[in-house]
Amino acid sequence: MDQMTSQDNNSLITNEYILDIIKGFAYPGTLKRENKGLGKIKFGMPLFLRRLVFSAFNPFYVYYIFSAETKWQSQVFKNKYINFSFDFMLYCYTHRISFDLNEYYSKEDQQVALNYLRNRVKSCFNVPLFNQELLNDKASLSEIHRKERETFSKGTLKNLYWNLAGRKIKIPSMPEHSTWYFNLGLDLVPKSSIDNLRGKAFLDIGAFWGDTALKMLELEPGEIWTFEPEENNFQLLSEVISGNNLGGVIKPVKLGAGSKDSTSFISSSGGSSKMDEKGGQKIDLVSIDSFVKEKNLEIGMIKMDIEGNEYEAILGAEQTIKTYRPLLIISLYHNGKDFFEIPPLLKSWNENYNFRFFNAAVADLNEKLLIVY
Repeated sequence: MDQMTSQDNNSLITNEYILDIIKGFAYPGTLKRENKGLGKIKFGMPLFLRRLVFSAFNPFYVYYIFSAETKWQSQVFKNKYINFSFDFMLYCYTHRISFDLNEYYSKEDQQVALNYLRNRVKSCFNVPLFNQELLNDKASLSEIHRKERETFSKGTLKNLYWNLAGRKIKIPSMPEHSTWYFNLGLDLVPKSSIDNLRGKAFLDIGAFWGDTALKMLELEPGEIWTFEPEENNFQLLSEVISGNNLGGVIKPVKLGAGSKDSTSFISSSGGSSKMDEKGGQKIDLVSIDSFVKEKNLEIGMIKMDIEGNEYEAILGAEQTIKTYRPLLIISLYHNGKDFFEIPPLLKSWNENYNFRFFNAAVADLNEKLLIVY
């Protein structure tokens, strides 16, 4: 396990704290291989110049790591997180960070957030991920597999069924553990807050084929509006709804959510489809505020998992959040902007909101959820 940094007992996350994380491990790339090439240049420099040139926040050095080194790294470590984490580190380089965990999370949640942050930084530099969060938790995985056999069943023609809300629902594929096993983190929410959701409208932003919407049925909503702009995903979502006769409750919406009504483009990649200017599919965006006003909805819950566009979608939901104070489940792991800026934004709108940071995954950097109620 890597050495704990000097600020681990301090709730304040700063750029210096992130730099301390980097200093706590040895980068296993060219800079240490037999002291040749760039490594020979590095260690021939005076200490002050070495620290300046080879700083993790030096853009030229970072560019080198993520271009010349990426091919070698991918061959040796096959680290699926390196590109995923580059955006996070780029945010840390270009922004002055001062994020006090005490303002949002309990001590327990703070440790979960710090574990995630350390591993996110380490993955950026392709250091083997062996911190507590990414240990091979065989006991948990075994329990998940046991529960999986109870929760899902196969029928004829390889059909897959989800035993949910007192019925067998036909589904196209296995949902994420965060949805069915970790219950979207809702076990952290007081029962009184859950009971208050009954009969209200829910918004599932980034619905994919509807796995979260199906799980939401257990909360007895009045209706669930499922936003899915990607063509193939929307078709799959519509088939799940119609094939299980759920059209009375689950309403498919072929739109994305943004800060305002507009258009954009999306790159198609199943559940990982994301907005991209170079994407091949044009989509329509709507602000949650305008949609809620048009439909005259009383909102009880909003879930968002839209591959890094959560912040913009939240900006478009300001009046809805201020008016109804809905329970929020927001994916907070896609980029640095979401991790550092979404909690302060929501607290500025409602200082009485309660925040939880929840790890809804085993041995994975994905599925870190912000739960607000």
